[in-house]
Amino acid sequence: MSNDAKLPGISRRGVLKAGGALAATAFGASAVAWPNIVLALNKVRIVIVPKGLNNPVFKIADLSGQQRANEIGNVEFRFTGSPQSDGAQQVAAIDGLISAGYDGIGISVDDGQTVIEPINRAIAKGIQVITWDSDAPKSKRACFYGVDNVKGGQKQADIMNKLLDGKTGNVWIMSGLPSAPNLQDRLRGVKMNLNKNLTIAGTSFCDEDIAKGVTETENVLRSHPDLIGFIIVGAWPLLASPGALPRLTARAKAGLKVVGFDYVAQELPFIQNGTVTATVGQDYWGWGYQSVQILYNLIKGKKYPDFVPQRIPVVDQSNVADYVEKWKNANTVEGAFKAFGEPPVQPIG
Repeated sequence: MSNDAKLPGISRRGVLKAGGALAATAFGASAVAWPNIVLALNKVRIVIVPKGLNNPVFKIADLSGQQRANEIGNVEFRFTGSPQSDGAQQVAAIDGLISAGYDGIGISVDDGQTVIEPINRAIAKGIQVITWDSDAPKSKRACFYGVDNVKGGQKQADIMNKLLDGKTGNVWIMSGLPSAPNLQDRLRGVKMNLNKNLTIAGTSFCDEDIAKGVTETENVLRSHPDLIGFIIVGAWPLLASPGALPRLTARAKAGLKVVGFDYVAQELPFIQNGTVTATVGQDYWGWGYQSVQILYNLIKGKKYPDFVPQRIPVVDQSNVADYVEKWKNANTVEGAFKAFGEPPVQPIG
């Protein structure tokens, strides 16, 4: 029996909206004969879709989504998506989830344009859709949960301005996918706040690929020996080991100022050894935990504002040891909850 199959006189989605008691009334005697089916139909099916499954920055969203699903109790949770960040692959993954009949889908958007049609189609079928981490504001998604990425980029620029303290010179920016809305916003924020005496010598894109990020970083530093600042609006090259970036390490020791984004465990050694001065972060736990919470409440008829914001923490030498400790035990649901857990965000009505 498929997930969207109809029992006499009522659809699966109708049962979800009406609740178990109403379902039993609608089924009459047949509900007594099929109690397990009624219980199964009351299970809310929620899926969280990252940009790419190969990016370790998204791993904790899987753990935290499991945690909130377990807390709620009647949620079937899944964490899936395309193998790597790719707009076309993400669309194909979403199409498959629509066909599978999920009740709620939360998406970290690869491409703000190509994802509009599948999001709108899902909503037309009665599926609740939100975006997290990276938005598709032109779609009909219910809301966006994440940081204000423009402000995140502005914060990176403010840190760089302070580090260079009135100096004049060239700064380079590295991003991931040119089409990613969250990264476009971070770039815009950096450009808005970067001091006028600092010139952006160029911007490169690594397609959110770690190996390409490493190669691009080393090549940029090789071909631009005059850079005094390097801003990375994501984690990519810093997800490799420090040994993979010898030129970055050497240049930082010689005075190059490096400001990153995110603060997952793999990045922290770069802060500890002084290669990266600071990183601007976001709430990775919330990507799964709060997205499940929001979707569940939307499915139950509750409401959230168009934008549900996260805090924007900064990690540097002053607090990096605390974050190293947090990540040590964050490989399990229980450990991650102990390190990063937070109360579920409540609906507004």
